[in-house]
Amino acid sequence: MKISDITNIKKYYLPEGQTGCLLSLLNEPDFKNESKKNEPFFKKEIRILTSHIQEVEFSHQPNQSHFPIEVNLKTGERTYTNEFSWSRGDLSVLVLLYKTDRAFDENLNKFIADTVGQIVARRKSLELINRNPFIRHGTAGIAQCFLTLFNLSDKGFYKDAYEYWITKTLELLENKTQESDSNNILDSYQGIDLVLETYKTGKNEWSRQILL
Repeated sequence: MKISDITNIKKYYLPEGQTGCLLSLLNEPDFKNESKKNEPFFKKEIRILTSHIQEVEFSHQPNQSHFPIEVNLKTGERTYTNEFSWSRGDLSVLVLLYKTDRAFDENLNKFIADTVGQIVARRKSLELINRNPFIRHGTAGIAQCFLTLFNLSDKGFYKDAYEYWITKTLELLENKTQESDSNNILDSYQGIDLVLETYKTGKNEWSRQILL
């Protein structure tokens, strides 16, 4: 996948955006063979992203993201969101930081991810956008992100968050009233079934389809 780094606008979300492109590259089967060639580019992109992290006081801003969803490199303008899902917010950025650490042995990325992740894992509110059980904007996607973060870091606070959001997904499934797109695992009950099957069996290979 070709990534252009000449644009002044950096957008950090999934599946489009810089986060999605970088995770796609990291998931490529031959990435390890070309990691040295890709290392300068990745370090540059991660440096841009982490330079715009904002400090969030959890007791006063429990639903505010740490990482921007958009950065204008020309003007310095940054946009943050209170969205919390597989698609938008801090979760996919944390996955990117841990995977970059593994690929290039960047301990600073892991330190940033561990520090921010402890706060992100405490988010418990069912915000409006999360009041569905699907992957893209719902609780199943949040749960799967936390499982990936736990597998990448072995931090117990991610495992606790994973269990919490699996529980919330099961609660929302008690009433299957939400419309779904049966052709898209991000917005369908098929996608939720994959998340719950992973919870039961531990089999998680499919999650590469959603960049985790």
